[in-house]
Amino acid sequence: QVGGKMSIKHGSLEMPRAGLHIKDIDLSLTGKDHSDFNINSKLRSGTGTASITGTIDLDDKYYLFSDLKIKVERFETIHIHEVEILTSPDFNIHIEKNVVDITGSVHIPEANIEPRNLETTARPSVDVKIKQPDIQNIKEPKWETHILMRLTLGEKIAFNGFGLTGNITGDVALMDTSKELTTALGELQINNGEYGAYGQKLKIDMGRLLFVGGPVDNPGLDIRATRKAGDVVAGIDMRGTIKSTRNTVFSEPAMEEREALSYIILGRPMEQASPEEG
Repeated sequence: QVGGKMSIKHGSLEMPRAGLHIKDIDLSLTGKDHSDFNINSKLRSGTGTASITGTIDLDDKYYLFSDLKIKVERFETIHIHEVEILTSPDFNIHIEKNVVDITGSVHIPEANIEPRNLETTARPSVDVKIKQPDIQNIKEPKWETHILMRLTLGEKIAFNGFGLTGNITGDVALMDTSKELTTALGELQINNGEYGAYGQKLKIDMGRLLFVGGPVDNPGLDIRATRKAGDVVAGIDMRGTIKSTRNTVFSEPAMEEREALSYIILGRPMEQASPEEG
C-alpha cells in the first residue's frame, strides 16, 4: 500500500530547444486509499496557464488506471526563431492498463510560423546509404494509444514559407492510434495570401487544404493564385496533394499557355516584351 501527500511549490522548468520557461509549477499528489491518488497541478508558460486534475491508481498487479483533465489557456507552447505558438487545449486522458484514450480539442489562437528554406539545407552525398529499419523485427508498442482531437485555428495564424504567405484558419479532426498513421478530416483556409511563382507575387484568390480521412501530412490542394494585368487575369491552379501537386497555368480570357505566362511574369503580352525580357 502507498499513501501520503507530495507537493511541489513554485517550481520551474527550462526547455531551451523549444525556447520555453515553464514557471509557477504547483503540484499536489494526495493518496486517498491504498494506491489511489488525486493529482492537482497548475503551471504557467508566457502569459498562459495550464491545469491538470484527476486520479491515478495502481491495482495489486501494478496495472495503471487514470483519468486526467487538462485545461490550458493561451499557453506558450514553442517560442523559437522559426515558430511561435500559443495553444488552448481542453482534453481528457483515460488510462486503463496499457490502453490510453485521449479525447478533446486544441485551439490555437495565435501563431507565427516561418520555416527555414530547405533549399539551403545541406543534403547528404549520393554516396551515403541510409539503412532502413527492419519493420518485421520491430516489436509491438507496449502502450496502445487512441487519440481523437479537434483542432481549430484562430484568426491570428500567420505563415510565411516555401513561397507562401498568408493567414490560416480552419477546423480539422485528428485521429491517431499507435498502430496506424495519423489521419485527418476537415479543411484549412488560406486568407489574405500570396504565392511566389515565376519571380512574381501572385494573389491567392482561393486557398484550401482538404483533409478527407487520409494521412494528415498529405492533404488535398485547392488553390488558385492570380495576377491581374488590365482586363486579363492570369494565374496558376494547384490541385492534387501536398506530395503530388499538379500546377496548371490559366487565363481569363483564355489564351495559349505561353501568353498566359507572359501576363504572369511581365504583366503584358509577349509581343510587348523587350528583347531582354523575351
